[in-house]
Amino acid sequence: MRVTRYAEIEWSRRGKADSVGAPDGASNRPRPATEVKVLQRGEPGRQGYFEMVVSRYPEHKDYKRHRHIVDQIRYTLAGSSPWEPDRATEEGGLLYVPAHTYYGPYVRPAGVELLAVQCAAGNDQPFEEESVPPELDTGRPPTRFTVPIELLPDAFPWRVAAPGVRIKDLLRVAAQGTALSMISVADGKRHQLVSGQRTLAFVLRGAGTVGGQAVAERDGLYLDPAEEVDVSSDLELELLLIGLPT
Repeated sequence: MRVTRYAEIEWSRRGKADSVGAPDGASNRPRPATEVKVLQRGEPGRQGYFEMVVSRYPEHKDYKRHRHIVDQIRYTLAGSSPWEPDRATEEGGLLYVPAHTYYGPYVRPAGVELLAVQCAAGNDQPFEEESVPPELDTGRPPTRFTVPIELLPDAFPWRVAAPGVRIKDLLRVAAQGTALSMISVADGKRHQLVSGQRTLAFVLRGAGTVGGQAVAERDGLYLDPAEEVDVSSDLELELLLIGLPT
């Protein structure tokens, strides 16, 4: 298990002027940079690469219609995050953008903060962090999903796993594909968490320990397949779990 603490990570900047997301694709029209904190990532250039970051947008940013060769998961931490001209994921909402699925165009407003996870899907490994606009898209593989999937976690029911422990099953794509779920451990309670596949965990709220290590809001964790860790809560601890495709 690896733990990274949000409060201890410095913000870094990403973005370049000639990104295909620029309104006209021209390099002479600089785009605002995205500020990120990298919570977890795999080894660059190796199969199974993944990345989990918190992103924030100090200025509004335009995006053309495009797709990626990776699965993407976005949880809105603050603001309203558009993904189509008339669609946006509000605070507390999740957006799953499957690999090769087009979305956009949209303008992301200033002030939005997101948890963003991307991971290799299928045979597209290792992946590159470049998006593809429709006009440059050749040899496109079959698309599994025609549109992104928006989820509203508050509308999903909790199921009781043990006294003081609740679980929400949100989404699973195939047997060992991308999986989304949540777990809540009440004050003073404990739970033995077993990862069925490589799993990322993000602390949505509360504080406690996982695998003997202290965690707090917005911290990020990585668990290997079949890893068992003890989760205990000092202040009701709620985790978002992202199972990475095998």
